[in-house]
Formats: sequence, C-alpha cells, structure tokens
Amino acid sequence: MHYGLICLWIMFISKCFAFQFSHYIPPFNESWRIYQLCTDQNDKIFLGNIQQSDISFYLEKYILCWPDYVRFVPTKHHSIVWFLKALRGCEVNQILSHHSRPRSDFARTFHYEFLKYSYALICEKGNLIPQSEHFYLYAYSGLFNTLYQVDNPDRQLICDRISDVYADLYGRCYVPHVEKRQAKIKERCNGISAPLLKFQDFFLRFSRNCSTFKGFISQDRSTNITTMGQALTKDVTYMNLLSSNLVSNIHSDSELPSLVLKTRLLLQHFSLAAIKLWSQLEAVRACRYETKSNYTETYLNETEEEKMVKLGSLITHNCCPSNNMHICDLNNERKYQKMAKNANFGFRIEAGLLTAIFFNTVLLCFLLGKTYNKLSTATILFVLNIMGSNIAFMFSFLYFFVDLLYQDKYGPINEDYMEKSPELIIAETLQTHLFAHSEFKKHLVQETLYSLAQNGSLTGLIHLLVLVLVVINRSMSGKSIHLSKISVVSVFACVWIFLIASHVMFSIMQMNAINNLDALFSNLSKGRVNLSCNASMESGYEEIASHCDRTAVFHAFGAYLLRGHTLFTILFLSASIIIFVITVTYHIKVRRQHDIIHNELRTQSPHQRRERLFHTLILSIVTFFLSVMGQTYIEIAVFWVNEREDIAQLSKWYHYARILAFIDPVMNPLIVILRTPALRRQLRSQWTTIRSRASSRTRSAHSHRENADAGVKRKRSSARMKKDAELMMSLMPTDRPITCVHLTRSCSLRRSQDSQTHNSVV
Repeated sequence: MHYGLICLWIMFISKCFAFQFSHYIPPFNESWRIYQLCTDQNDKIFLGNIQQSDISFYLEKYILCWPDYVRFVPTKHHSIVWFLKALRGCEVNQILSHHSRPRSDFARTFHYEFLKYSYALICEKGNLIPQSEHFYLYAYSGLFNTLYQVDNPDRQLICDRISDVYADLYGRCYVPHVEKRQAKIKERCNGISAPLLKFQDFFLRFSRNCSTFKGFISQDRSTNITTMGQALTKDVTYMNLLSSNLVSNIHSDSELPSLVLKTRLLLQHFSLAAIKLWSQLEAVRACRYETKSNYTETYLNETEEEKMVKLGSLITHNCCPSNNMHICDLNNERKYQKMAKNANFGFRIEAGLLTAIFFNTVLLCFLLGKTYNKLSTATILFVLNIMGSNIAFMFSFLYFFVDLLYQDKYGPINEDYMEKSPELIIAETLQTHLFAHSEFKKHLVQETLYSLAQNGSLTGLIHLLVLVLVVINRSMSGKSIHLSKISVVSVFACVWIFLIASHVMFSIMQMNAINNLDALFSNLSKGRVNLSCNASMESGYEEIASHCDRTAVFHAFGAYLLRGHTLFTILFLSASIIIFVITVTYHIKVRRQHDIIHNELRTQSPHQRRERLFHTLILSIVTFFLSVMGQTYIEIAVFWVNEREDIAQLSKWYHYARILAFIDPVMNPLIVILRTPALRRQLRSQWTTIRSRASSRTRSAHSHRENADAGVKRKRSSARMKKDAELMMSLMPTDRPITCVHLTRSCSLRRSQDSQTHNSVV
C-alpha cells in the first residue's frame, strides 16, 4: 500500500513537471534536466561574470561535441555542459574556428548574454536580474522563445515568410514538388523534424562587432521588442542566413543546373572528374591512416570508446577540407576506384591513338609535298581537308589533356550525397568547375576545335564527293567539263570559312548563356552570405531569383544554346547522310545507264582515277559514320533523358564512345595514301630509299673486315689458277690453241668477279 502511494506520488510529480515545461520543444521539455540545472550554485555561475567562470572553460573545448561527455566531466558540471550543448555550443566553436571567418570580426558577448538571460528565463530567476537589465531580459527571452517555445507566433511569422519566399523561388527556378517542400517547412517550424530556425543563425547575425543585438533592438525598441518575428523578417542579413536549405534544394533538384549535365562538355570531362575525385579520396584515406597511426602511438592508456570519439574529431579536423567536408563521408570507394582506373586506361589508349594521328598526319603532309604536282585538285583538297581536321582534332585534345596534367580540384560534394549514386556525385562536381568564367574560355576553345574537326571533316568530304560525282556524270554523258582550279578551291574554302564562322559565332552566343549559369552556380555554391562588416547587405533571394529568370530562357528552349556543338554535329551528320545516300544512289543509276553505251570510256585512265577518288571518298565517309556512331547515340539519348541518375549513367560510357571517334582521324590518312597511286608510289619509293640507306650503312660498318677476307681469298684463288694453268699447259699439245673452253673454271671465275664489281657500283 505504501509503495503504491509512493508510485502515485512520483507519477503525479512527474506529470506536474512535464506539464510545467511542455510549452518548450526538445530538449528543453525534459524537466529533470531543468531541475538539475537550476541550482543556487549555477545561479552564481550563469547570472554572475560568465567570462571568469567554468562556462568559459567548457565553451572553448571539444567536449561540447562529444555525445558521452558525462564520462569526462565532473558530476557537478553535467547540467552545465548539457545546457551549453543544448544551446549549440559545439556549432558556435566551429563557427569561430572556421578559417574563412576572421575571429576579430566576431565576439562571444552575444553568446554569453544569451546564456545568461536564457538561464534566467527557464529557471524563473528574473528577480535576480537587476532592474536596469529587464529590457534585455525581455529581448533575449523573445529570441529564446522564438527558437524553443511551442506554437510561438514570432517563429510562425518567420516560417510563413520563408515558405512564401521559397515557394516563389522554387517556381522561378524550376524546382519540382513545391507543395511537399512547403509541408516539410511547416513540420520543421513545429519542431517535428530538424528545426528550421537555429541558434547558429542568431549567433552569426548578432555576434559581429559591427552589428550587435543591442544595436538591432535599439533601432526601434517598441517594434523590435513587441514583434520580434516581424523585425527579423525585415532583417536582410538574418533572412539571407536562412537560405541554406533553399540553396541546397535548388542546387540539387532544380532543372536549371541540370542543364549542364546534358552538355557534351560535361560528357567529355566526366572521366577526368572521376580521376580527380578518386585522387582526393586517396588523400583522405592516407590522412586517416597517418592520423590513426600517430594517435595509437601517442595515446595508449585510453579505452576504445575514448579513442574512437577523439580519433573521429581528429580525422575531421585534419583530413576533411573545410570547403568539401562531405568527401570524408563518401562510401563505395571501390566503385570510385574502378571508374578512375577505367578512365586512366582510356586516357592511355587515347594518348597512343593521338600519337598515331600525329604520325599519320605528318606522313601525309610529307607525301603531299613530294607529289602535289602529280595530283588532281580534288585529291589535293581531299588531303588538305584531312590534314586540317586532324590538326584541329589534335589541338582539341591537347587542350583537354591540360586538366589531366594539373592537380587542380573540381567542385565540392553536395550535401545530399547520401541519396545519389557515385556517377551522379562525380557529374555534379563538374557543374561549378566547367562553367566558371576563368575555366570556360579554355573549355570552349577545346569544344569548338573538337566540333570543328568532326564537322569540318564530314562537310569537306561531302563537298568533294558531290564535286567528283558531277565530273564523273558529265564525262560519262560525253559533255565538256569546264571547272577551273580557282572555282573549285574557292568553293572548298567557302565551306570551311562558313564552318569556322558559324562555330565562332555560336561560341560567342554560348558565352551569354554560360555567364548566367556561372552566376547562378557561384551564388548557389558560395554557401553562407558574406558577413564581413564591409560587405553590402543585399537580399540573396532576389539575387538567386534574377539569375534563375535569366537562365530559365535556356530551359524554355530546351538548352539548345548549351548543347549547340552537339546540335551542329547532328545537323551536319543528318544532312551529310541524306546527301551521301542520294549521291551514291545517283552514281549507281548513272553507271547502269552508261554501262553499254560508254563501256570503253570506263577503261580509260582519267575515268578510272575519278572512280577511284570517288570510292575513296565514300570509304572515308563511311569510316567517319562508324567513328561517331556511339558518341552521337549517347548525346542524343542524354538529350531525351530527364532523370539525373540516368544522365549520369550514360555519361560513364561516353569515354568509350569517344575512343571510337579516333578511328576517323587515324584511318583517313592511311586510306588516302593507299588509295591514291601517286602517294602510294611515293611512299614505296621513300621506303625503298630508307631500306637501301640502312643496308648501305650496314655494309659500310663491315666493309673493312670483308675487304680483308676478300684480299686473302683473291690471293689464294690467283695462286690456284696459276697452278691449274701450268698443269694444263704441260698436258696439252703445243700446236692447239688455248681457249676459254678449256679454261672454263678460270674464265667463269673472272666473269663472276667482274659482274660483282659492276653491281656494287650501281
């Protein structure tokens, strides 16, 4: 019976305590912690000189970031450390220790006063505060209630304002699921999930020496005190600090930044980004290993849990870059390693193929210089077209490989990395890098040269194909051909001038699109607003909205400007395929019509040369179609895919398709050399000359030894011949003439020596 009464009494007291603090959201609704905090000893600490008390000692220690602080803190200070942790003391230390924010611009005065008046509020010790400070007690209590009071009207006013601004920007920046995001904001405002309003934002706003909380409330005491929420919604700096959630949502979910994922520029650099990211992961892994080994050697007398907690803090501090903290949390390292390994292997293959292109192009240039007076104008233009395209192709990849040589890092990992695949994480690191104003000019030159190399090769070949077909058709019909070299060269030059001018003009048009995208990316990636005292405070929401409005034009047009070089390739490829099919079909028809009437014409040398050139052009064009087939397929597929994950998956395979694009510049010089008789004869002649020079050097190196051996043999042979002659003279009759019939061996030997001497001279 007594035990039952005791239990009922305890339950009644606990319910009373819970009811007393139920108007606060966690963690300040835990009554037993509040009663442990509100003691006479702590009254002296919090309501006295805080800077000279134990609070200042704990505020500057990492203990506030440890979850099991009770094991390292005296029992009498458990409630103090809990209160400091509840009011985000760990985050405040991180703000002050951040290298990008000068500590001279911030002071802990606001933090100390907030601790003091918050303690007086929740412990109901306002009577211990001097009468002259009751104004500040009321003001700081308004801030505390805005953060932690249930159904606080000031917090609701701020949340409504944020919800309206977010909804407007989500619509203008093409962020989907606006209603769901607004519902999430309401949940965070009511304390159901992670709170939207945090003490860190108040600290950043009011801890600056040039803009204190006292200055904020002294501007208009009646307004700022009675309606704290309305005053905060009008404060530009504080509202900008609440834009972090908006920025992350636009950066990760908006359709405007995802336009970059569909560009050929990003497809080309995906494998390079995989290598860069893996090198950073390797650096983090090496730093972790070094930190663990040093920590194990230094601290041997601690428990495993203590080691794990302190080791985690050291790794975060030493190994995780401040501008890319999330790289330390990435999982699935094997997949990143595999993609980086495949990319490195692909680059080695491309480097070898690029060397082959250089060799073949130089060889073709050398043979053209030897035989240009023996070639027709169309053949010379054919060779020049191949050489120009190959030179543009090589310079394009030289620009591209510059990033591979430098160890510059790409963009940071986004905050929502947990929900994304490694491929999408790699692709998103390129968004801020590729379109930065300093980098884009270099990438634009590379992209223009690459597009010009492919489109120029194809367009020049098609032009020459039509030209040769016209000549063949007129010759088969028996008509005269009046085509001067100047007219043929002029038309060919106009084709290349049109290509270069169109690519340059389109690249200039792209600059406008990229500048707007770069401004949007820069605004989204800079994170927190500039809190320097010299910085002009402007609304970050209006700036983001203006960038989204300017960038939305490209979304409305389907990102045509951003994908211009891809569209150039597709348009030229489509037109060339149509012309190619029509030309080949017409040529077959013309040949069938003239097979009977002009059969003897086909056996003539000029016509055979034209037919051979025509077939060579067809073979070269077919080689081009095969080389760009995989690349064009991925570029078209990316254009129609909407999911970011699917785009990233396609980007992974683009490197392999690009390797196939090397087939055209590698094979074209070989095709034209082997299919052109003059070039083929000149190559055979040069090869014979090189072999003869090599053999002559070999003979001259062994000439001394061979001459010595030949002299000895010659002496022996002459002695033997003399003996044979004397013997035959003694055996034969004297009246018979001596002829070479009887001296067959000696005469044949002499003739052999004479013929050998004649061949070596030649």
